[in-house]
Amino acid sequence: MGTETVEVTDALGVTEGSGRLLIADDDPLVREALRELLEGYGFEVVGEAGDGLEAVRLADERVPEVVLMDVRMPRMDGIQATGEIRRRHPEIQVVMLSAYDEEGFEREAEAIGALCYLIKGVGARLLRDVLVSAVGTARGVAARLAAGQGAAPLGVPPGA
Repeated sequence: MGTETVEVTDALGVTEGSGRLLIADDDPLVREALRELLEGYGFEVVGEAGDGLEAVRLADERVPEVVLMDVRMPRMDGIQATGEIRRRHPEIQVVMLSAYDEEGFEREAEAIGALCYLIKGVGARLLRDVLVSAVGTARGVAARLAAGQGAAPLGVPPGA
C-alpha cells in the first residue's frame, strides 16, 4: 500500500509552510522550540523577539505575514505590541499564543486586532492549520490594500 501526501491549503492557495513568520516570546526555549516546529513545517521564520518592543521593531524591518505573539512579555506586552503592529501594518496578522487561559486576555486580544488566541500546549497540527489560514488572511488583506480597497474590517474575511 503506497503512502499519500496530504497538503494543507487555504482558499487563497496558501500551502503548508509557505508563510513568513515572526515569533515573539520572552522565553528563549519557547522561541527555539517554536522555530524548530515551524521550520519543520516549512514556514520561514524571519525573526524572533524577546519582548513587545522588539516584536514591533522586527515587524517594521522584516514585515512578516504573521506574528506568533506571547501575551506577557517585558517592556511592552503582547496586547500592546499587537495593537501597534496592526496599526502600522494592517496586512500583518497576529496569532496570540499564551499560557494564560483567561477570557479577559482573549477579549482584549480580539479587540486590539489579533486574529485568534491560542493556549500554549495547543496541538502542532492545529497550530500549523491556524498559521496557514493566517497567512492566507494576510495575503488577502495585502492584495486588497494593493488594489486600493483598504483592509477588511476586523473579523470580516477579505473579499466578504
